[in-house]
Amino acid sequence: MSRMKSYSDEEVKKLEEEVGGVLSDSYKRFLLSFDGTLPQKRFFVVGNGDSSRIHHFFGFECDDDGQRYQKFVGERYSVETLKLLPIADDPFGNYICLDISASKDGNGAIFFVEHESLNAEYINKIHLSGDFDSFIDALMSSDENDEYIKSAAPETWGDFDTQLEEMKRLRQLEISEKK
Repeated sequence: MSRMKSYSDEEVKKLEEEVGGVLSDSYKRFLLSFDGTLPQKRFFVVGNGDSSRIHHFFGFECDDDGQRYQKFVGERYSVETLKLLPIADDPFGNYICLDISASKDGNGAIFFVEHESLNAEYINKIHLSGDFDSFIDALMSSDENDEYIKSAAPETWGDFDTQLEEMKRLRQLEISEKK
């Protein structure tokens, strides 16, 4: 990761005031150093045998939609009520969020929030890590993610390979019959 633009501690303090919460020390360091730059390793464990990958880290700079770090997680809930600040998303529109409730240790936990649950009575949030540094340290490469999935659910992976081979065989048969 490399730094895109320099920001000051004052700008981070302003962000905390805008979202009404406290950013963890490790996330502040990340934001000041990398401002939304994607790390080399992007995959993370969501649950038993499930994983996802970081699509964007939100930073100070605006994205194509004119949205910034405040990218909001839904109409029904606010950052103030959830005390979760979206700091990244995955390719499916789910959010990786930082707990911004004031904590005595200064290390906000990291949660995965499913976008489908945002307009429901209950927000489905899955604890990913106790702090931002641990979350970043646990990120996996694509190859590491494949190995994780294979080891976490070998029966599913085996079935997938078998089904994929059968689909390829049937497709080849279909193509040859058309000729």
